[in-house]
Amino acid sequence: MRPLFNEVSSNPQGILEMFLEILPAAESARTPMYNIKPPDPLPFELRVIVWTVEDAPIMDQLTEQNDLYVTGIMDGVKGSQKTDTHFRAKDGKGNFNWRMKFPVMLPFPKGRPPRLRLQIWDKDFFSANDAICEANISLAGVFKEAFKKQDIVSVRQMVEGKLSTEFWLTDMPRPNGQAPQGRIKISIQMVPETHFNQLPAGYGRSDPNMNPALPPPEGRFQFKNPLAMMKDIMGAKLFDQIISGIKRWLFFGIVAYFGGQMLINKGIELGFTAIWKSFIFFIMSGGGLIWRLIRRLRSNCFSYK
Repeated sequence: MRPLFNEVSSNPQGILEMFLEILPAAESARTPMYNIKPPDPLPFELRVIVWTVEDAPIMDQLTEQNDLYVTGIMDGVKGSQKTDTHFRAKDGKGNFNWRMKFPVMLPFPKGRPPRLRLQIWDKDFFSANDAICEANISLAGVFKEAFKKQDIVSVRQMVEGKLSTEFWLTDMPRPNGQAPQGRIKISIQMVPETHFNQLPAGYGRSDPNMNPALPPPEGRFQFKNPLAMMKDIMGAKLFDQIISGIKRWLFFGIVAYFGGQMLINKGIELGFTAIWKSFIFFIMSGGGLIWRLIRRLRSNCFSYK
């Protein structure tokens, strides 16, 4: 490997990688030439499992909840994949247990090291979705090892003092470069084509849900009694505020209703006119009870004119 130079510059203008061998004519006749043809590309499958997300900042300040999902983009593979959505995720935590699969040909073309980009999003229904944070994972090492071994290779990292295939990505800044905004627990595995049938695995949690089997995620929105569902949808803070407001209006409504009835009856005893009774009732009970007052006055109006 030698650097390449140009007469007008002292800085290298590139690198030449080559193999040079000089042999005597007699020896070269006895020595066959090396086959320098690059190896044929072989199909592999990159399997990524998104387990859970934690510490995501709250994007919906009204309900103090997120609708979280995760997308995956693989260099050299068209399109992107995404998990299902954890609606009404609380405390910045979302559970997924979701498998992504990307077809890959190895050896990977030289140039930019292959990368996997994972992004955490908050889904919005009436505006653009919010990109919370992202991580770019270099796959050069696992690609090289998988092609060399022609076998299954799983990425392992130290977790609580032990090597584990489930590990956390913590360096996840916002797309605009701000400080880390959350973390995500994942698994990464390279599977050669020779093992596709031996170790089948479906997308997401679909069949065949194996290698490994992914259970339904915990903490998801469930259909239950109406009040509990409203609390999940609105968030605990907003729900409590609405319930407190309803309680206050009910209290004042009951007080106003019975207070108005007492004043009307007292007005009848004192001989107040129907107009004065209507005014008292309207002030104390509110316009919502005016029709009840009218029915009451119809039976007494002619006696007290």
